[in-house]
Amino acid sequence: MAAALAARRGALGCRAIARLPCGIARLPRLGRSLASEAEESAPTREALSFLASRGASLGIRLSLTERRAIAAQVLRHAAPPPVQGQSIAPQPAGGVAAAWESLVARRSLVAAERRALSELLLEAHAAHGGQRLLQRTATLGVSFLALCSAHTAGESGMHAAGALLVGCVAALGGGTITQLMLGAAPVGWLQQPALLHASVIAALLGFYAWPVLELAAERCPPPPGGGEAVRYALESVALGALAVVGAQQGVARGLQPLVSSCLGVSVAFGGVVRDLMCHRELALGTHAGCQSYALASWCGAATYVALRQLHVWNCAGPTAKLLPGGIPIGVRIAIGAGVAIAVRVFAWLKKPDEIFSEMDDVARANYRMLCDLLKVDK
Repeated sequence: MAAALAARRGALGCRAIARLPCGIARLPRLGRSLASEAEESAPTREALSFLASRGASLGIRLSLTERRAIAAQVLRHAAPPPVQGQSIAPQPAGGVAAAWESLVARRSLVAAERRALSELLLEAHAAHGGQRLLQRTATLGVSFLALCSAHTAGESGMHAAGALLVGCVAALGGGTITQLMLGAAPVGWLQQPALLHASVIAALLGFYAWPVLELAAERCPPPPGGGEAVRYALESVALGALAVVGAQQGVARGLQPLVSSCLGVSVAFGGVVRDLMCHRELALGTHAGCQSYALASWCGAATYVALRQLHVWNCAGPTAKLLPGGIPIGVRIAIGAGVAIAVRVFAWLKKPDEIFSEMDDVARANYRMLCDLLKVDK
């Protein structure tokens, strides 16, 4: 027994001796960590302690590395700027708590200034006759979308309540998604209930009045394309106006031109939801299904944004570079909406062919082109 205990103690001693190099290797790192903590200034240590307690009170747990990074920002940006002739910026009175409040106040002020500038820019646009015409056209566009979508839902076999829901979702859904992405709350139709009223009335007309007119028109020669052509034309006008409105929302908030153009595409989301609810084919870029919503709306929005960028570049200096007075907003709106409508007309005239080819067709065409280029057998 004594021999076994002695052997066991010897093995444990060997293990401890074997672990000594690892422990000794960790000593320099531990020493550097303690030294770095000792070298931290008093304001930094105070900031670390403040951020730990503040984060805990807000329900956000912060690691030491995260607190150090945030503390550096607080101490760097929250201090007032240096006075000319002084090499060191004065520290704010009140310690770290005052520095934190100063940083939060500055960032809140920047956000408030951007929001105020965006609102003032939209108000400046609203003073133009072309902008007022666009707003009225957009309201009519919302009504057109509700009218056409409710009629589509009725043709799909829905009753009045279902058609009313589909009409309102298609008419207001795209604008709602756009404003939610921009952080605008409450959204437009909550602030202006007239949009909801117009959508409800138009959806009811699309379900009850449109079929009656179709029955009455059976005695008359049908227009080219029938009721589908009328619905397509109304949707195209609505899409052109709403695409420009979506692009304007991005421009007013100072977003990049490509991002502002993509906001014009968000109006297509209402039509996509409608087709999903009505079990219609979702074929992006064709005259059926989404009916080239995304392509037409992006082209219209991108055209408006490009013209606006050209207008700002032209009028940025004290004198105009190309056109005296720049491009009037009414002209920019008309061209942007017109491009969206033109794409829709092109999609209609191209049917039953699609605007874009399928992947397999493109692959075969590219293969034939490569074979002809390389002069090999197909």
